[in-house]
Amino acid sequence: MNGRKLGLVAVMALAVGLVIAAPAAQARKKVITKTFEVGVGAPSGGFAIPINDGAGQAAQLARSGIDVRGLNPRGKIKHVNVGVRAQHPYAKDLEFYLATPRGVINLSHDVGGDGNNYGAGPASCAGIFTTFDSNTPVSIATPGLQAPFAGFFAPMESLNLLNGLGDKKATNARWSLLAEDDDNMHPGGTLECWYMTITTTNPRR
Repeated sequence: MNGRKLGLVAVMALAVGLVIAAPAAQARKKVITKTFEVGVGAPSGGFAIPINDGAGQAAQLARSGIDVRGLNPRGKIKHVNVGVRAQHPYAKDLEFYLATPRGVINLSHDVGGDGNNYGAGPASCAGIFTTFDSNTPVSIATPGLQAPFAGFFAPMESLNLLNGLGDKKATNARWSLLAEDDDNMHPGGTLECWYMTITTTNPRR
């Protein structure tokens, strides 16, 4: 009897060990998602940035940076989304790019027909964003698509190019949104707010 009891105890101990080990294994493989936001009304602060009217050599880049913090330096990026809220009377004049540790990605340019703005609602982080998501089937460059692009759209160049980027390069790095008005036939605009959502792996070692 004592032998049988000892056997049962051993089996139960093994089962408990497996239960404890399973969450630990999952923790090593799980992913985390962080959102970084800057602009009018953002928790971290910010202000509207002018997008000056121009064309050719007169064109000027408006730049807004986000300091990425808190990613696991051992992890790898799985997905990136970018949200933009901008005011402009003729959205087709605008170009947006994301400057990353892996290079510059073209989000959109010369799209929107006769519509105005990127996003809708309040001219701040409280508004509805134009969100660039490469897993969305509708491209921002779909013929006939009118601004303000309130919702999710695939950018002109895929953000999936960032997938696999090691967090060691992304952590403590500055990512920037670049905006340009490349047509001097209409007034300029303003970048009110933008954000990035980064999903990465979170290995323990």
